[in-house]
Amino acid sequence: MEQNDQIQYKKTPVANGTLMKVIKAGMTSHIESEQTWNYYVTKGKPELKELAQSGENASAVCDAPAVIVPVYSTKGDAPTAEDVEKSRAIGNMLVIMEEMELAGEWVNAMEDEAQQEAISAALHISSEYVPMGILTLGYPEKTPEETKKAKKKKKDTSFRKRIHFVDSLGRY
Repeated sequence: MEQNDQIQYKKTPVANGTLMKVIKAGMTSHIESEQTWNYYVTKGKPELKELAQSGENASAVCDAPAVIVPVYSTKGDAPTAEDVEKSRAIGNMLVIMEEMELAGEWVNAMEDEAQQEAISAALHISSEYVPMGILTLGYPEKTPEETKKAKKKKKDTSFRKRIHFVDSLGRY
């Protein structure tokens, strides 16, 4: 995302229970390598500011109400940047966030060792773990114009045409 395309977040804090639900969605991945991941979470302004300075791609972190940082153990095989980008865990978290009306952005740090070190320092991550990136999350700010359009707009049900239920009696 470019600087002017960044998500604008409301000042509404994200509850710890909400963060737990998002992480739990990530943990439902059945890919063996993802089952060993751990997650660091912060809502602290000093930590968010430090994380935002961890790399060129991390400026969006500063305004986020909360972040989740997935980490992998140095004891196993390291995932590739492509593995992380295609991760079910990250995808699951983004899907549940949308369902919970949260917005977020994935900041990949897999190809930047200096950024990984800066993230580790900001969150006091043990040396036995390596951060993969930063998932920002919060409630998106909507302009009054967007709110008016949303109220007038009919609910989108077009996706239902692509879903087919079948049982022993046939389609329904």
